[in-house]
Amino acid sequence: MRRGRLFIVLVVMAVAITGCTQSVTAARVVGTWTLAGPRGESAELVLSPDGRATGKDVPEAVFSGMGPLDWTDANTFTGTWEIDKRNQVSVDVVKKIVYGQRIESTGSISLTAHADGDSVTLREPLGDPDNGNDMVFKRK
Repeated sequence: MRRGRLFIVLVVMAVAITGCTQSVTAARVVGTWTLAGPRGESAELVLSPDGRATGKDVPEAVFSGMGPLDWTDANTFTGTWEIDKRNQVSVDVVKKIVYGQRIESTGSISLTAHADGDSVTLREPLGDPDNGNDMVFKRK
C-alpha cells in the first residue's frame, strides 16, 4: 500500500516538474499560417512538407523578436524550416524585399509550436518574454 502511494506521489511530481507540453510533429506544422495585425494587416508564413518556407508581408520584428510590429516594414522571403524535439520551429530565410526595396539578405525566425488538443499555434515573444506579449501565427 505504501509503495502504491509513493508511486502516485512520484508520478504527480514528475508531471509537475516536466509540465504537460504536447510534442508537436513536423506534420502538424506543415501548412499556411497567418499573423494578424491590429488594423487588419496580415502576414503569411507557408511551411511545406519538403522543408521549404515562404513568407509574405512579414514584419521585420518577427526576425528580431523586438517590437513593436511595424507593418509598413514587411518582408517577402523564401527559405527552409525544421522543428526540433522541444517544439522549436526554426526558419532560415533569404529575404527578397526588405524596407520596400528588392534586396537579398539572410535572416531567421524562431517560433515555438504550442499544441492544445488538435489546435496548434506558432508563437514568439515580442520583446521581454515575461511581458506576455506574443506574436501568434494561426493556421489559415
